[in-house]
Amino acid sequence: MAPRVPVVTPLASARSLGFACLLCVLPCAMPASAGAAPDPRLGSGSLDFFQGPVISSGRAIGLGGATIGVADGAEAHLENPAAFAFRHPAFGHDWFDWDVGLSYVRVLGNGVDMDQSGQGGTGRDAQATQGGFNLKFGRFGIGVHVVTQKCSLGVDASGGSVFGFEQTFGGIGLGYVFLDGDLTVGGVLSSGSARIGSGDLSKGVRLESGLSGGAYGLLWAPVGRPWRVGLTGRFPVRMTQDRAKDWSGLTVAQVGDVPIPAAIVLPWSVGLGGSWIWGPRPRNPRPSFGVMPLPPGAVNHDALPRPYLMASADVLVTGATADGIGAQAWLAGVYQRSGATPSLHARAGIESEIWDDRLVLRAGTYFEPSRFDDRVGRVHGAVGLDLRVTLGLKWRVGLYGDWAKGWSNTGLGLGFWH
Repeated sequence: MAPRVPVVTPLASARSLGFACLLCVLPCAMPASAGAAPDPRLGSGSLDFFQGPVISSGRAIGLGGATIGVADGAEAHLENPAAFAFRHPAFGHDWFDWDVGLSYVRVLGNGVDMDQSGQGGTGRDAQATQGGFNLKFGRFGIGVHVVTQKCSLGVDASGGSVFGFEQTFGGIGLGYVFLDGDLTVGGVLSSGSARIGSGDLSKGVRLESGLSGGAYGLLWAPVGRPWRVGLTGRFPVRMTQDRAKDWSGLTVAQVGDVPIPAAIVLPWSVGLGGSWIWGPRPRNPRPSFGVMPLPPGAVNHDALPRPYLMASADVLVTGATADGIGAQAWLAGVYQRSGATPSLHARAGIESEIWDDRLVLRAGTYFEPSRFDDRVGRVHGAVGLDLRVTLGLKWRVGLYGDWAKGWSNTGLGLGFWH
């Protein structure tokens, strides 16, 4: 077994757990106009829980979300479920292996435009944590991933009323490695619950997603080649009013003065990504899965050179939502059509260990499409770094950030240096 320590990096999207992230961040953007009389059409539409900003591991943030074709480590469960079984080159020669990752992020500033609806907001605080853990037995991998989010916000211009949100979402993942390590596939079954209410959440509504088909992914990483290609997919998740409860378990019709929609929908998505590495470091050395002596093409990790430059790029399509309405507008009591047509995301990033065995830098950018016909999308810029600090063990200290018009987040990471 390869020894590991917890890896802690900031969380900022979750592709496979996107429903959880969206439940958190969208209520946090409650606009100051929420006291207006709600539009009666809100009770018949489907709330469009669309994932726009990248909210995921620190590496994903720094690469602008372009990680479908990277997919290694427990933190990558959210980007590509093939990571439940994919063997990192540093530990590919152990029959039994395990990995763990923890992340934390804070969304910065008040009035963040979470879904580009233009509704504004009076968010006071938003934070999220995630934890991923997997066990690998030869070619087989199994693991779990849990996300928890909390936020609070003012619901009127004076900030005299406070709206609170707390939710937990998790999944069980499986994966398997085929051929000589060239192809890895994985999937995750997921479920979750949320609480939305006023003040300390003593009064409000609980939403439950039930068990869903979750997300699936594959990674093609041919042994000896400098590139990888990944493919991911997520089934739609639909929550109906029979899962909207108050704390005593009774079905309710509204949150405050705002009617609960006929359904809450996380639309389907399909993503394709790739990565390429230049330099002396081998990209895809052959794993042995505990077989000794090492088979042809397998090399010891300690013998691998360190310098490299990696580029990655993803495209992601998110499906339409029938009768969809905007989440921020819903919280404001305003009817705003959302998700009438599919949305296209484009992401790209670069990464390099510019100081041998000391410092890794990342930079990325991505286009976040708008779900509203009368609004355009926005371009994000992201950066990240990992610095090795030796205090008994080799630790990794990371800093990450993502900025766009109406959006910013940042985080601090701590982990084990490989």
